[in-house]
Amino acid sequence: MMQPCWRNLVHKACDQGAKGPPDLAGAVTGARPVGYKGYVVAGLGAPLEGSGYIENVGPSSTMEPGDWALDEIVEPGKRRWRAYYALRAGETVTSVRAMMPTLSVLLNVSGGARDLGFVGFAFEYATWLRPGQADGYVEQQTGCGTVGTNYSSNSDCNKDYFWSVKSPGNVLVQDATNVSFVGCEFSKLGGFGLDLSRTVGCVIDGCYFHDISGSAIQIGQFQDALAAPLDRDNVVRNTIIVRAAAEYSGAAGLNVGYTVGTLLEHNDVGNLTYGAISVGWGWWRHVCATCTNAANNTIRFNRAHGYKQALNDGGGIYMLGPQNGSLIHGNWVYDQGTASSGALYPDEGSAYSTWSGNVVTNIHGSKWLHLWTSSIHDVVVRDNFADTDYYQNSGTNCPMINNTVFQPGSPPRDAQEIMDFAGVPKGHRWASVLR
Repeated sequence: MMQPCWRNLVHKACDQGAKGPPDLAGAVTGARPVGYKGYVVAGLGAPLEGSGYIENVGPSSTMEPGDWALDEIVEPGKRRWRAYYALRAGETVTSVRAMMPTLSVLLNVSGGARDLGFVGFAFEYATWLRPGQADGYVEQQTGCGTVGTNYSSNSDCNKDYFWSVKSPGNVLVQDATNVSFVGCEFSKLGGFGLDLSRTVGCVIDGCYFHDISGSAIQIGQFQDALAAPLDRDNVVRNTIIVRAAAEYSGAAGLNVGYTVGTLLEHNDVGNLTYGAISVGWGWWRHVCATCTNAANNTIRFNRAHGYKQALNDGGGIYMLGPQNGSLIHGNWVYDQGTASSGALYPDEGSAYSTWSGNVVTNIHGSKWLHLWTSSIHDVVVRDNFADTDYYQNSGTNCPMINNTVFQPGSPPRDAQEIMDFAGVPKGHRWASVLR
């Protein structure tokens, strides 16, 4: 790997070791050649199948339909590369359509822009080149990572300004007010979908996000809990997010940092490798109400499902840091993949929020509530429903009031009403994509 990517990868902040970085021993003893020119996938005993990635392996007879391969063509004085694709059933050389995007930003709304509306647009086919460059992609959590050569700060857990760098969106709205996206479609994006930074009153309504390499939507910043002003009064409603984090699998479908008055309502977020909805930042470093300006965020009437299909930790609705009057209400969380942590998950330092009237079903052995450490404090958990009695409350001053456990498949009437009301409304223009 190029520097500074390698140095940042093996010296991650908060004692987070790299999860299986490539090493010489793995390349020599743990792998076998793939492709006719002897390219090797380090540390793997067999080629990846149907992954959709180009992994610098030459074409071979082991390629499955839908696989890609990359081959170097060496000519005197030239260095070129050729991409190969194995046709799927029904595809022909003349019928298949291949796109190789070159733009990283399809739209940039900035510079104090205000009062703009985008209705019915389709944003598709964009790339993100930094992961293949010197900084690479050294993720800490939910798409935020480390860049640059300030190594002492990059590895210092108390200086998240250096290692909490938000990955950029293919559609950018920054330093803007009252910008709306209504009935728009975002797909085939190689970076992170729609990114709002330093914005006020922006609205995403009735949109459809799918096949996004990173998070579908990002709101806010992740570096300064006391920034003034924070992103404020932004709304995501009636929106479908499916198969986000398709390549950068540690990203959440809908990712929110330090914000004030963010409203996430009646969205459907599913088919994800990691968490569905993530709000907040800071962990245990901000334990008091005045340690952060984040406040009054509302997550209500959403469906979060089919999440954590590959990675542990995370949750259907996940929160970090003090939220100062925030509400998580009326959501239906179901069909969790890996059984770690919990469906409703206020993590380290989460505080001053109320979790009420949510329903949790079919989470495959996980906890419906995961308050795992004493730095989680002043969180009220009331009037929720779950089809499992497995939970953890090791928080400080976190009362649990009138929560109901029911038999799987037999929700009480009140729980069923919450489930029926959650998600995008009936008649949504993209309702056919929902199961």
